[in-house]
Amino acid sequence: MLGADAFNEIATWRDYPALLDLAHFVVVSRPGTAASQLRDRLPALANRMIGPSAALQSPERTVIILIEAPTSDVSSTAIRRRVALGETVAGMVPAGVLQHIEQHGLYRSTPAERRAPDTPPPQGAGRLHDQD
Repeated sequence: MLGADAFNEIATWRDYPALLDLAHFVVVSRPGTAASQLRDRLPALANRMIGPSAALQSPERTVIILIEAPTSDVSSTAIRRRVALGETVAGMVPAGVLQHIEQHGLYRSTPAERRAPDTPPPQGAGRLHDQD
């Protein structure tokens, strides 16, 4: 599952045709990029693009399921960058996602499990909540 903005760049992915044969892709609209626009933007893949109701009919091959839905204007790139800088992402992700990021030390420039035991975390690391 990914955003229409990211899927719009699929031709730049390494071995992308093979990836499309391995699994169904669910593509959700993003601010500025409607999922339905992908048929025109990626005509070579248009015959594989279907709506969510057609996906319930168990397609014979892997497909690209297009879903139009309101989504927030928050990118995973921005979230990873903010966490790496020790900035808060509270309000940008659901509470459960924030907890998972914190518990596993995700997106930090030097994850805790890769630092030497006596090395303190980088300045600002761990500051994911506004109150920190």
